[in-house]
Order: sequence, then C-alpha cells, then structure tokens
Amino acid sequence: MKTISIEDIVVENKYLRLNDDVETLMNSIENIGLIHPLVINKDNKLLAGGRRYTALSELGIQQVPVMVVDRSPLEQELISIEENIVRQKLSGVEFEAVLRRAKDIYEELYPEVAEDLNNPLEVDQLEALMQETGKKPFVMEVAEKIGSSPASVRTAIRRDIDSSSRVKKAREVGEINGSQATHISKLDKTTQNDILSVVVEQDLDSPGTRILVKETIEEGFATALSNLRNLNPSEKYFKDFGKTFRKLGKELQQFLDTDPKFDGQQKVKAMKEAALLRSALNELLGSEVDQEE
Repeated sequence: MKTISIEDIVVENKYLRLNDDVETLMNSIENIGLIHPLVINKDNKLLAGGRRYTALSELGIQQVPVMVVDRSPLEQELISIEENIVRQKLSGVEFEAVLRRAKDIYEELYPEVAEDLNNPLEVDQLEALMQETGKKPFVMEVAEKIGSSPASVRTAIRRDIDSSSRVKKAREVGEINGSQATHISKLDKTTQNDILSVVVEQDLDSPGTRILVKETIEEGFATALSNLRNLNPSEKYFKDFGKTFRKLGKELQQFLDTDPKFDGQQKVKAMKEAALLRSALNELLGSEVDQEE
C-alpha cells in the first residue's frame, strides 16, 4: 500500500458507483478515517472504491492511500465486479447482468470449476472438486459473499441469459416483476415478447403469468390466449377481491396488534368507508348463504 495524489487516479470504470450514499461515508471518514484503501492498477485506474474516491474528493483530501494490483485485465474486471456485488445494492436486472458477466470471467480464469447452471453439482461432487482444485464454483463463491442461496444466484443468472431484451426492459420500468420474468423466460424469446404484451395489457399477476406460460408450453400461445380471453370477467374480479381482502386483513391485524386504541380524525374517515364496505360485504355474503340454502 502507498499514498498518491487523488488527481493522479483515473476513473474510467463502468462498474464503479461514485455517488451512492456518499454523505454518510464522508461523515465516517471525518470521524474515524479511511478504513479501506482505494484499489488501482499499475496505470492508476481505479478498480474498486468508487464511493470512497468521491467522498475523499468532496472532503478535499489530496493524498490518499491506495493498493496497487498487478493482474490481468479479466482479473481486474472481476475485482471491480465483486466490489460492486458485495458492497452496493444493484437493481434486479443490472444485478443479474453483472452476475452473469462475473461468472463468465470467473470460469474463463478458472475453467476447472466451471458449472452447468441447469445441472448443479451434488454435495459429494462439490466436495471432491474443492479438494482437487482448492476453489469453489462461481455460484457457491458469490452466494456466500452476498448472503444468498446458490439456487437464487443460479436463477438470477439464468434469468439474464434467457430473458429477451424487451422482458428485461419491462422489469426495469416496473411493468413486471422478477417472478413473472422467470416464468416468461421459459419460452423462446419471440414468444416471450408476445406473452409480455398480454401480461402487461391484462395486468396479470405472477400466478396469472405462470398459468399463461404453462398453457402456452402445453397448448400453444394461440390457445392460451383464447383461454385467457374467454375467462369469465367475474373470475378476475373475485381474484382481485381476494388479493385486496388478504392485504387488508393483514394490515388491520397489524394495526390491532400495535395500536388498537388509536382514536383520531383519520380513523373516523376510515370507519365511514368501512361501513360502506361492510354493507357491500353483507350483501355479497348474504347471497352466498342463500345459494347454499
């Protein structure tokens, strides 16, 4: 480790996160100093420590501690990615793309521990591999670093590999979630885009998306779409009602467990709405009783 001028550091790294929660880090550096040095290569290019670099710059600190690594370009990229994965919270789609790239690099550097995502190693195979090579497969390595399960890491990487660009974009803008993307990615990419249009148009939830994908695989897209369009509208209404009632029930129970004696203006307004809901529910439940009799 050595000290260099911060002005000599070259910041040209797409993986660096320079502005995430820098103020908190600045306060920490002012109070207890810099715990971890910046990581640079022989050409002074910053590999890891983007937030630390920004915090030091904002504080006006000119001489900064650095650790210089002399590694291959792929190893340098892996260092930057691993810092990003461990220290920063990435968005779902971005996280999966970075994970996939990291796996590709890791297995190019260490081909002896390459692993098929669709056929993970059994426990005895994994133990034998680690004894032989002294290294873990990428999925095991990164799962421990980020505090996740190997299965979740595999799913994330497969989702990036299998999802069409339109499906990824839909996730980025919040039109679908990760669970829906996992279901959709089971199809070929052309069909994925067809399914995506229906899911967004019909505002399907994850179970609805799963059913649509399952029927597409079993019966073809045209039949699955016809089944969806012929669904009785009342079925969707009651499906939505069920989700609303579950959510409302959980929130009410949480309130009753924490502050059941609360009495304020908002409660008065809420009770008026509740009275209208109770009237509608009594009518609904009454019709159900009549049918049973």
